[in-house]
Amino acid sequence: MNFFQRIKAAILPTQGSDAGNKYNQSLFSYFNGIFFNIPNNPRAYVRNGYQGNPDVFAIINMIAKKAASVPFYVYEVENKKSFNRIKNNPVNLIKKGLTEVEGTDLNKLIARPNEMQSQQEYIESLVSFLEITGNAYSYKFMPEVGRNKGVPTKLYPLPSQFTQIIGSGTFDPISAYKLQIGNQEIEFKVNEVNHIKFFNPDYNVSGNQLYGMSPLMAAWETVSSSNEGTRAKAKAFINGGAAGLLFSGDKDAMLDGEQISKINQQIDTKLTGADNYKRIVATNGIVDYKQIGMSPADLEIIKSIGADRDTLCRVFGVDPILMATDSASYNNKEMAYKGLVTNTVIPILNMIRGMFNEVALYYSLRDGVEYYIDYDVQAFPEMQKDMEKIVAQMKESWWVTPNEKRTAMNYDRIDEADMDRILVPISLVYLDELGMADKAL
Repeated sequence: MNFFQRIKAAILPTQGSDAGNKYNQSLFSYFNGIFFNIPNNPRAYVRNGYQGNPDVFAIINMIAKKAASVPFYVYEVENKKSFNRIKNNPVNLIKKGLTEVEGTDLNKLIARPNEMQSQQEYIESLVSFLEITGNAYSYKFMPEVGRNKGVPTKLYPLPSQFTQIIGSGTFDPISAYKLQIGNQEIEFKVNEVNHIKFFNPDYNVSGNQLYGMSPLMAAWETVSSSNEGTRAKAKAFINGGAAGLLFSGDKDAMLDGEQISKINQQIDTKLTGADNYKRIVATNGIVDYKQIGMSPADLEIIKSIGADRDTLCRVFGVDPILMATDSASYNNKEMAYKGLVTNTVIPILNMIRGMFNEVALYYSLRDGVEYYIDYDVQAFPEMQKDMEKIVAQMKESWWVTPNEKRTAMNYDRIDEADMDRILVPISLVYLDELGMADKAL
């Protein structure tokens, strides 16, 4: 089977090929044409998590914008052997066997996936949906006629909180996808949708494992605690005027209504407001005071909210130091940002890269060219020191040609014969050529 036959096999649906698949029989045999219910409540994750909790919003926003800041490019595979050596490297700093191409229809699609979104906006929406709900769906619009018949010409992110999987039984567990918003329902063919998701260990005959697990599911009690803490803090500030009761300290001289009214007016004038904060006043009366309210700090609400923030950071793979309100050393934050990139953002970008390359298969089949789409990891400032290490390594690697060194450092090749020749250091000679082979060193 040649390359283009493999492409056809990958993108064209097959029927009945898994007739003896015991895995599918055990999990999906009862779901022919039945909707797999969306597990948990992703709408609550959107409403009460992302939209209702400032820390969840800030954490997901940090991850999504960092991922969207890295550009994707289209390449042509020219040396399959060299390319296969680096293809599965999670951090591809060197694009061996690939030549960047420009001006193709695939370039235009990746640069602007649809008429409403740039590449950056599209990726930010996918990453946000993935982090909020554990799932990200992308609809491939494919014309039914013309040169691009059956080829994706537009990519749209689908709101994952409203997207449902339709089962087809044992042979093909997923037969379609359904988008339902209000009373409107739209069904998509299975080959019209790309679905990326986080791991979900909740396997059952209801098909929960077909959906990704949201990080918010593991942290939902923490989200609820954080939301309640924020509400309690707000109420403490709003209702903080009645911090205590002022009353006569002389049991034999009780205050009448007129006296109480005058005292309250004096309090409003001399004790309330920002200008009177912690002001000390004198009185010639015998009065006493009873505290009836406590500050958010006294109630440890602020401390609790901070602890919840740290837990949420860990759940999403973000070092809490990046969300801390106190100062941290530059080196600590530098390492935390690099950890964010390598441990959280790059794995997500690899999932999106796989989705993009599934789209690229259609163009490879149409154009007769093996395309490959990849992101430029060097666009991350946090990865620049890794590039410095590569530069130092290339300097000492005499067995690598100058053009290969330029490619490794993200420079264009130079079409000169000498740039593809290996330069051997003349300062190194064999030991026996110095007549020292028989001498002990």
